Amino acid sequence: MSVKNKVVAFFSLCFVVLVAFIIGIIIYERRYSSRFKNTPLKISERNLKSEWGEPKRINQNGETKVLFYNSLFTYYAFSIDENNRIIRKYQD
Repeated sequence: MSVKNKVVAFFSLCFVVLVAFIIGIIIYERRYSSRFKNTPLKISERNLKSEWGEPKRINQNGETKVLFYNSLFTYYAFSIDENNRIIRKYQD
């Protein structure tokens, strides 16, 4: 196998790995986006945590608590009222 063929094979392999990585990131982000869209309002905080896991950050402002989750490129926030129910959800 000549040097030229080895170089072509190396760059072809790099291109295939790059394309697979990009497709993997797209699938990962779409999964989180779909999960966000399918999360209904008025579910309890406990059910939210069982579906999404522990939040990355929690802010509390009076009676309202905001739970923050994130994927690679997107932040998700859920506002929870004093009855531990989701009242709003945000995607950024």
